Amino acid sequence: MQRYIRMHWVILASALLMVFGSIGEAQQKKVVKRSVASKRASKGNLKDLLDHFQTNAKAYDSLSLRILIKKIAKNPLTFRQWSEIRRYLLFNPQVGYDIIYKWERIRPATPKEGPQESSINQSIDRADQLMISEKFNEAFKMYQEVALFLKGEIRKGRRENLLLYFVTLHSMGRALFGAERYKEALEVYRWIPRNYPRLRQVTFERMWTAFRAGRIDLALGAIASQESSYFSNYLEPESYLIKAYIFKKLCRDNDLKDLQKIITELKTKIEKGDRKFFREWARSDIELLSLSQLIVLKPESDTSSEVSKAEREQELQGIRKILFRKYELDLVRLQRDLTKILAFSNIALGSKDFSFVKHESIDHSKLMEQGNEVWAVNDAEDWVDEIGGHLFIGDSLCVDKTAPKAK
Repeated sequence: MQRYIRMHWVILASALLMVFGSIGEAQQKKVVKRSVASKRASKGNLKDLLDHFQTNAKAYDSLSLRILIKKIAKNPLTFRQWSEIRRYLLFNPQVGYDIIYKWERIRPATPKEGPQESSINQSIDRADQLMISEKFNEAFKMYQEVALFLKGEIRKGRRENLLLYFVTLHSMGRALFGAERYKEALEVYRWIPRNYPRLRQVTFERMWTAFRAGRIDLALGAIASQESSYFSNYLEPESYLIKAYIFKKLCRDNDLKDLQKIITELKTKIEKGDRKFFREWARSDIELLSLSQLIVLKPESDTSSEVSKAEREQELQGIRKILFRKYELDLVRLQRDLTKILAFSNIALGSKDFSFVKHESIDHSKLMEQGNEVWAVNDAEDWVDEIGGHLFIGDSLCVDKTAPKAK
């Protein structure tokens, strides 16, 4: 099935902002199809460009590939030519996710779709529209039908739409959250594999879902997964907010004070313009990471006669400009949100009017019986297969006011 993957989480940005709040990572614009008929000009013969692309693809020269792809995009392509490069891009995002999104926009006219493929494509489009219309239950049913079909195709060895399957699972989780079916949403989020490009976003949404479901153990566990060394060493401000609220709810004031120190240090770094923070910021988002690696990693080879040193430098300057513009805008947002969260935590620590019920802690022995291991988050080694599997098993420190007083 030659499905046009538009990364349809992008299309749902406006609905998701309303459902989840100000999600920092949902900032991509809707992808729009456009014709390549007007793009006739090109530096070099199309056949030569495609030959050079194949050469550089084998050499993993990401910067040259990026430039060649832009040149190729200026030519009218057959659907087969477009598909071959698309297939490479989906499994080699080191050229930059922005290039992957742009490549989807120049999709040539496709061969005639079969009835089954047409039905699936229409179902995805319809489900996207239902999400935007806040008809979350209906959207979930459609996404579910698509996921079942794609799963069957993958089991038959047809893996060209593996990413679309993962994206569809992600959409199912979001639809269930919108429908306030939080327990089911948690289960669907669990199905998304750890090699999914938007894994940190998934753990962020899983945090909110667990919080709304009243599962503070899973909510804090999802935050711990976001703190994995595989990601940046700071969190989205909303994650700090949820963590602060839960610590207060558990009467863990000392933990809340420690969290305040972390937030204050992060805010100070941003305010002082710490240059090292840029690297951490770039690791906070998969699109930003793919671009930042292009400006810090040297290409493995310089074999492309179709790409000059001047073109390389011009491309690098363009990437730097994009990154630093985004960085400056995001710093303003981070400072504003962190200031608000610090204010909330100060109010929470200073108030004695909160009245919380003491939560029962999870029995460690039962976890061990289920084949799990119990590690302190700060002491354990960091393994990629642990992401999404963290669980908070600390005790509530609230005094149970309903218990009889000792005489």
